[in-house]
Amino acid sequence: MSNTRTPIARIAAAVSAAVVSLVTLTACGGGAAPGGGGNPITGGVADDSWTVMTFMIADTNLEYFQLDDMREQEAVGSRPGFNLISFLDRSDQYSNEDALGLGDFTGAKVIEVRRSGGSVVKQEIGETNTGDPAVLAEFIAWTIKNYPAAHYALIFNDHGSSWPGVGADGSANDDQLTLAELHQGIADGLEEGGLDKLDLVGFDACLMATYETASILQDVADRMLSSEELEPGYGWDYTALEAAARGGSVDELASAVIDAFDAQSVSEGETQVTLSNIDLTQMAAVDQAVNAFAAALTANVDQLKTDIGRSLTQSLAFGATPDYDFYMTDLGMLADGIGSAEAKAVSSAIASAVVDKMDGQTTRGASGMAIYFPPQQAKYRDGYSNVPTAANWIAFLKAYYGSSGTGGAPTLASSTAESGFQNGGFLVYQQVTGGVESITDVWVRYGYIENNALWLVGDENAYVDEQNYAVGFFDTYALTIGDGSNQTTFYSSYTVNKDSGVATVGVPILYFAGGASQGSQGFLQMTYQPSTGTILSTTFYGQDSSGAFAELAPDSGASFEALMPKSTGEGFSYDRPAPGTEIAADTSRLQFQYQTLPSGTKIYAEIIVQNAAGEGASAAATGTIP
Repeated sequence: MSNTRTPIARIAAAVSAAVVSLVTLTACGGGAAPGGGGNPITGGVADDSWTVMTFMIADTNLEYFQLDDMREQEAVGSRPGFNLISFLDRSDQYSNEDALGLGDFTGAKVIEVRRSGGSVVKQEIGETNTGDPAVLAEFIAWTIKNYPAAHYALIFNDHGSSWPGVGADGSANDDQLTLAELHQGIADGLEEGGLDKLDLVGFDACLMATYETASILQDVADRMLSSEELEPGYGWDYTALEAAARGGSVDELASAVIDAFDAQSVSEGETQVTLSNIDLTQMAAVDQAVNAFAAALTANVDQLKTDIGRSLTQSLAFGATPDYDFYMTDLGMLADGIGSAEAKAVSSAIASAVVDKMDGQTTRGASGMAIYFPPQQAKYRDGYSNVPTAANWIAFLKAYYGSSGTGGAPTLASSTAESGFQNGGFLVYQQVTGGVESITDVWVRYGYIENNALWLVGDENAYVDEQNYAVGFFDTYALTIGDGSNQTTFYSSYTVNKDSGVATVGVPILYFAGGASQGSQGFLQMTYQPSTGTILSTTFYGQDSSGAFAELAPDSGASFEALMPKSTGEGFSYDRPAPGTEIAADTSRLQFQYQTLPSGTKIYAEIIVQNAAGEGASAAATGTIP
């Protein structure tokens, strides 16, 4: 198993790999090309010197992972020509571990991170709201004034949620920095510190490699390093900052972080990963291309709506969970699927802007930049209308949702599907009698009937054949998960990356922290190699009070139960098929298997067709397993 490492237009990856391999040597000066930033070099400051600021919002359920990140920073540490300054805000709820020899504390401190337990607290901030851009601005300005260097990086570490922003502060009603507040905080801090631009702004956070983020931050930094997808809890490997400590350029630093993240993801067996280095000096060209693309789509939405919807369905989606969807889609893949002149210009502009990137087997083909695109009006969040850089895209979305030129809603010959047991499974199909050209999405969902209740066990993509039949297949298998003592059936939402053939399996769960009597809804994300039947990775995710998803670090005694969609005739809702059957949340003990349902089980399968407006039809059938 391997992830894909794609250097684009530069050889920085090879250089940075050599840099990281020399971490045990002392720092040396000279030689490295400056990373840009347009910052004046003052007397006594070497032209390859760096100040790296990390804004660690550990006042959330990510604190466990962030303390590990601080230990990685300590392995690098400040030294002549390299300053590593961290703003660390902690809570009393999530961890009582020591941080850099400074003990367990709550509230915020500004720390000069040094090696060998020598870190020093430079400012005692106390309780604060990291969602206030003034707090961010003050940290930036203070650091610039007190730690002059030729090059500056600012890294955010916490929850990310794409265009809504980053960094929900749990002690301040989950206040987060919106994109406008991010820009304000950075710009104000730079102005007060007397700096024109950052060399690098980084987001060790979920879902921040978006067009919206890159566009709004293009005047405050030269590069942006971030992920399109949800990030695993371990996040970045901060020992890669050694590239800056050794005087590397901004692209060498970014590539070192990408390399280290890639290596750790392979080591962890994690394939649902992305990371990209975006050249923000190229964002004016991306803006121009996206605006022209949006205008062309708006003007021709009636003719293009089906093509747009199909491209959306076939493009990589990020932050799509069994319980919540952020509706972020890969912008490059979306444009490639439409193929107009304006779409090709978007793909070209993104390719020029993305300096370096990596992806995993289940995110293969990611372009490095995502954009917000809910498939229907009902799923659009009104807050997006306040994103400063999205006006033209918003106009397109409104036109797309309002268009009626789809060829009509697809219809089926009957709501009862034709069906039969074939090829070791249950085949369901029905003829599309209208609007076939408008279909953008086809899928099948399936389950079993027990005690007059229908329990769904999964869903996956289906297709329309050459005779205009919508066809779906249920192999009559259901996912079982056990821990060596207990075992039960779970729901699995199954999608396959067309480039790599690796599947992502989303499993809704009810998660119980150790000793807790009340569970919280979460999900288990697995990656699966169908050709070998091998589970490649397993990751627990939970949603905090702000609505942000992050990897859970199960404590001793944590467990989970199955949650499955259930219907008794009035729609579906999540329920517990086996209350009290708890599975230990210990990935080393978990046993996964797709098992056939027993002979005599009454099963159900439903084929669904849908157009870009979310209009559609379905046909269902039942059968009894022989």
